[in-house]
Amino acid sequence: MILWELETGEKPFKNEKASSVYHLLMNEKLRPKIPENTNKNLALLIRRCWQDCAEKRPSYNKVIESLNDVEFN
Repeated sequence: MILWELETGEKPFKNEKASSVYHLLMNEKLRPKIPENTNKNLALLIRRCWQDCAEKRPSYNKVIESLNDVEFN
């Protein structure tokens, strides 16, 4: 979620009550929309970090490696 926030400069689910955000994330599997103009490598990394199964999420080292492949404006 932090990568999404850094990319968009926004707070996810800013219009939702804090008490409902957990439900949206955990039970509804809702994620904020990744902007279309997001670097494709960054968008892929964000999606990988959002995997439901922890074993499918990248390690810290893999996140750092992936960020090296991202061209920031």
